[in-house]
Amino acid sequence: VTKTEKGMEITKGLFNKINLGLIASRIQTTTVSTNRFKKALGLYQLAFTQAMVNKKQRQKFNIIALSYDQIHELLDKFYPQIASDNQKHKPHNYYIYRATFLSVIPLVIINIGLAFLPTSYLFLNIPIVLFIGFSIYFSYKKKYYSIDDKYITVGGGGLIDLTTSYLEISKIQAVSIRQTIFQKRRQLASVKIFSASKSLTIPQIYLATANDINNYLLYKVESEDKDWM
Repeated sequence: VTKTEKGMEITKGLFNKINLGLIASRIQTTTVSTNRFKKALGLYQLAFTQAMVNKKQRQKFNIIALSYDQIHELLDKFYPQIASDNQKHKPHNYYIYRATFLSVIPLVIINIGLAFLPTSYLFLNIPIVLFIGFSIYFSYKKKYYSIDDKYITVGGGGLIDLTTSYLEISKIQAVSIRQTIFQKRRQLASVKIFSASKSLTIPQIYLATANDINNYLLYKVESEDKDWM
């Protein structure tokens, strides 16, 4: 990876070398990802999405095996003045209830199959339930969103993986508030934020908060004269 005046250049390949030019103005979203094992080794992955790049080409803009310092050096280049101490907002507890309900369905299907086997096979439920429980817990624990004057940060992950996605507000193409019938009863909603290449979702927040986010982001996009690419 070589930094250039307009962005950076990525060189890949062993026998067939590929040179990719990453232009800062065309970057839409940036995602930092790792997992428990890689984090223990100090390894991270950086994935960029660019405008006018198809899904197959998008995979080529992944940079693997970066150190913590290298990650933040590149983030500082493309997202200057991003505050690391911004307040992190969590989704509503309904996120846990919904994930638990959706996990019960495959568990019931598994137990229907186990019912035709010897009773001892029912003990398989113990590791399955523990896996589901820990997955939901860590998924909720890692889920958050943060919004400041320039950027949106959305965190997520599961039992093992951890992801953090960044999007510059001026590059937003559209904002959508989505509400299911179950969310409507609890005055909850999810906000989907679209860029030219990828969308970010803020799940399970109060409807009033979702409307505030929608109005704020649309106001920022319409009031700024910065180009989206």
